[in-house]
Amino acid sequence: MPRTTTAALAAGILLLGGAATEVAQADGKKVEVTVTDSADTTTEGRLTHYRITVRNEGGKDLRAAVVTQSLAGGAQHVSSSPRGTATDAAVTWTMAIPAGSTREIESVVTPGRPGADRRTGDDAKPGARQQTATTVCVRGRHSGPALGCAGDTDTLTAAPQRGSGLLALLWVVLGTGALAGVVVFVRRRLPVAEVD
Repeated sequence: MPRTTTAALAAGILLLGGAATEVAQADGKKVEVTVTDSADTTTEGRLTHYRITVRNEGGKDLRAAVVTQSLAGGAQHVSSSPRGTATDAAVTWTMAIPAGSTREIESVVTPGRPGADRRTGDDAKPGARQQTATTVCVRGRHSGPALGCAGDTDTLTAAPQRGSGLLALLWVVLGTGALAGVVVFVRRRLPVAEVD
């Protein structure tokens, strides 16, 4: 079976949406990778729980398999079991996967804010939606070819901006206070007409 390139697989995952499974074989090592998550829609900042399953279906042990989960722009790694090594763009685990065995990884991520409008440069409005994806690839070693990749896509909704309600309330209070101050100042300056 020909190997699937990571770029082609990622494009296929983005087009199809949802969870994906990929089985690839290289040098007699056959690996099945599955990625699922807790929901098909999520909101910026809400925890997303991914379950990554890697099955070594080949006849050879993977003594130091490298499992890498790519994070979409702005997403942040929160925790994982087993513990992985996180960077801004990915989380990586190194593990032994004997022939015929399966390893599971739980990864918790918070998605970033949906992107800004490229035409206007404005930030995403509350309620704006876009697709977000995570891709997981397995290699036999750090510099080796991908033995298998899979991914998951979700619809990401922008959350209301924090503090926007408080900011509006602050402006109302300040505006009302300024108006009251002007009224008091004007009343003190105007002569009072006496009634006979």
